[in-house]
Amino acid sequence: VTRDVVLTWKNYPYLSVETEVSNRTVAKGEEVDVTIRLKGDGSMLQSNPVDVVLAIDRSWSMNQKDEGTNTTRMAAAKNAAKAFVAEMNPEQDRIGLVSYSGYTTRNLPLTGNFSGVSSTVDDLIEDLGSGIFTATRKALRDSIWEMNRTAGNANPNAVRAVILMSDGEYNCYGDPLARGTGFYLSAIPPWAEVLPEDSMLWKRAQMDYKYFWDLRESWFGIGEVWYKGACQHTSQNMSVYAEKNNVRLYMISFTDEIKEGNTTWETMDILAGATGGKHYHADTGGDLARIYTEIAGELKAEAGVNTTLNLNFENVEVNTNPVPGDQVFDYVYKDGVSTHIHNQTGAGTVLYNGTIDQTDGDGWKQDKQLHFDIGTIRLGQTWEATFRLKVNKTGNINIFNESLSNSVIAFDGGGEGLILPDTYITGVDIDNTGIISPIRVTFTAPDSEPYTDRVPLTWTINYSGTQDVDVSLARSQYEDMRSPTHLLTRTLGPGRFVAADNTTTDSFMMPVKDLSPGQYWITVTASARDAETDEDTINVWAHTKGAPRAYIKIG
Repeated sequence: VTRDVVLTWKNYPYLSVETEVSNRTVAKGEEVDVTIRLKGDGSMLQSNPVDVVLAIDRSWSMNQKDEGTNTTRMAAAKNAAKAFVAEMNPEQDRIGLVSYSGYTTRNLPLTGNFSGVSSTVDDLIEDLGSGIFTATRKALRDSIWEMNRTAGNANPNAVRAVILMSDGEYNCYGDPLARGTGFYLSAIPPWAEVLPEDSMLWKRAQMDYKYFWDLRESWFGIGEVWYKGACQHTSQNMSVYAEKNNVRLYMISFTDEIKEGNTTWETMDILAGATGGKHYHADTGGDLARIYTEIAGELKAEAGVNTTLNLNFENVEVNTNPVPGDQVFDYVYKDGVSTHIHNQTGAGTVLYNGTIDQTDGDGWKQDKQLHFDIGTIRLGQTWEATFRLKVNKTGNINIFNESLSNSVIAFDGGGEGLILPDTYITGVDIDNTGIISPIRVTFTAPDSEPYTDRVPLTWTINYSGTQDVDVSLARSQYEDMRSPTHLLTRTLGPGRFVAADNTTTDSFMMPVKDLSPGQYWITVTASARDAETDEDTINVWAHTKGAPRAYIKIG
């Protein structure tokens, strides 16, 4: 079964972020304390050792000029690979090297001798003989084999990966995904000299593959060899072989000879995606160096390094509309209260506990921003900042709206950061009578059937006031509604509450067909200018259409 899956992810394997306010309903002109809390509670925050094999293309095309670095492609590839080596830690990481054209060479086993790795990379030369061939499938097989050959003395907690770089389409040893028929010889024999793309040999390179007998999963392998497509779910498929050996595949397509939409591009996408790696494309040698460095950072899994938090209040969402931040809030400095920062380790050691004034300098007065240089967040560590805002507007106010505020937690010099969750308060006008109109919102539980398309959500609101009622709906995969996804915002006029019991019913069909199967929490919130905000939360199970079917394998 093949289907498209929409994926979204946050940095929660490394850090979790929480926000809270001292009061959800605040009178205009009064103050509210806002707290942001970062926790190093993710398993991926631990720095694990890395075992990685670099598979580098040395076919004849690597002798061509790279316009980005004004050197050959091979020279650019060597510099990029050595930049990767420099990012790793020889005290705990190991690097191996495989090079390939129409055949492969296992240049180095996994080793912590990084000077030796860089020296061996420098010695690589283009294959100007059989270099018209690109044995991507064989290179992957030998790289994973090399990983297993030295796995006996490896750290069992090591991250295992193969990084394969190629500047051309594979045309030897056949399809890395084993989508065709397996043959004893390589899909393109080494004596072939001309490969027009409409030739039978070229088509075999795309459709068929060399059958690796040492990877067979039945005694004779006969049923696997000749039946077209029968080996896609066996170790003849390099993504399956890698996954079974707990190896991530990072695929790098280099230069425009591998184009989006062609067979090699799509194959690289599948190989990487199926194993937890990623497919990168480098147009030039400069891109290649950046990509190798980025992969090194991902393998080290240190997303909590050099953490910064920038809160931008240039615009703030009020009743779903953007309003200049200085019309909505004033920053309030108060010694011991705002801005108060508390930072402690998992063992309880306090790293910092004090108050800073963010009024002047590059803070609130200059550009309506609050900036925090947090540093490294380690496993178990908690960093917390509380600041005070004076509320100048009435209505439903989202303090950290993602599209308006640009408030973000960033790591190690930039890149995609962690967005703060939507955080709401309600600003109200209070006269001498105070808040006199309570509001109550209650979900009606949906049917218990598994939902594959839409979940019917219904709730009732009881309200006896005379103002508009703002209703918002959000869902989250976390019971405490971390990082909620906003689903709905609407305003109900007071005319909706003229029934004898001042109650109205509202509803929404929540789409789930593009969500991953699992449990989701949904919160409905109702607020009015003369009432305290109320909310209710339920949870439902979503099941996607076309979910994987169960099979019984008869041996």
